Amino acid sequence: MGLLSAAAPDSFTFAFLLKAAANYGSLMTGMQLHCQALLHGLDGHLFVRTTFISMYGECGRVEFSMKVSDEMLEPNFVAWNAAVTACFRGGDLESSQRLFESMPFKDSTSWNLMLAVYAKAGEMEMARKVFSEMEVKDDVSWSSMTTALTQNGCFDEVFGVFMDLRQLGMRPNEVSMTGVLSASAQAGAFKFGRIVHGFVEKSGFSWIISVKSGN
Repeated sequence: MGLLSAAAPDSFTFAFLLKAAANYGSLMTGMQLHCQALLHGLDGHLFVRTTFISMYGECGRVEFSMKVSDEMLEPNFVAWNAAVTACFRGGDLESSQRLFESMPFKDSTSWNLMLAVYAKAGEMEMARKVFSEMEVKDDVSWSSMTTALTQNGCFDEVFGVFMDLRQLGMRPNEVSMTGVLSASAQAGAFKFGRIVHGFVEKSGFSWIISVKSGN
C-alpha cells in the first residue's frame, strides 16, 4: 500500500493518515488503513481505535464506528466522546443520547459535547437539562448555552444566563458576548443592550470584530 513506507508504521502514523482520510471523506482509504492496522497488530491500540471511530463517523458509516466502539475493552473519555460525535454526525440522536447516558464517567468535554448535540438538533429542553446537571460549567458550557438559546429564539433566557454568569463572578468570552448582543438586537431589548454594550467597553471586548458584528 503506497500510503505506508517500508518501515514498520506506528500508531501515530496510522492516526495521522486516518485523520487525513476522514478530512477528505475517503472511506476506501480509511478501510485500507484499517486492514493495514490489523496486519501490523495496531488495531488494539486505544489511540488508533479511537481514530477509527472518528474516521468512520466522518465518512458517514456510523455502523462501523459503533462496531469499533463496541469492541473496545476499556474506552477512555476520548473514545466515548468520539462515538457520541460519530452518532450525531450520522443523524442518530438517539444513539448519541444512549451512549452519553451509558458513560461510566464523563469529563467536561463529554457534557459540552452533549449540550452541543442537543442544541444543534433543536432539542432545547434536553439541552437545558444537560446544562443544569453540569457540576462544573466552563467557558465552553456558558458560550454553548448562550449560542443555543440565541439561535432558537429564547432571548429572555439568554439574558438570564448572562446575568447568572456575571453573578458567579465569571467573565463572558467572545462567543458568549456575541450571542448576548445578537439576542439583544433581535429581541429589541435596547435597555439591556446598552447594559451589555457598557460591559463590552469596560471589559475590552470592543476591539473584537465578531462582537462588533453582533451590534
